[in-house]
Amino acid sequence: MSQDIISATELGEPFGYLDADKDIYGILFTFEAILKFVMVMTLFPTTAVKLVSSPLMRRFLPKPTNPTGLGRLMGLVKEHVDSRYGDGKKRPNDAHQKFVESGLSREDVESHAFSHLVGAPTPQA
Repeated sequence: MSQDIISATELGEPFGYLDADKDIYGILFTFEAILKFVMVMTLFPTTAVKLVSSPLMRRFLPKPTNPTGLGRLMGLVKEHVDSRYGDGKKRPNDAHQKFVESGLSREDVESHAFSHLVGAPTPQA
């Protein structure tokens, strides 16, 4: 799956979709479920921003502590970013490390890695 290829290139190790031969974190299922909604929201960007940033909607947005879906993907990215900073930090030779070494903030590095992974899922036929 493309998620394994992108995660191996971006973060230095695959997530394990190919070994498990399934959508282990429910990420592809989530993408398929929200795809139509996201497509409609891109037609109304101002409304989309207001909706997503409203206090009522924030409680429904994914969080890095979620066990599945986009939240789990955010959590995986956060774990990888955290391992690159602080005491005992890892310094593998991958795309993610290049962002860290470029001087980007921790939040920017997370955003870059997440956006690369979000662009990678390909729903199964």
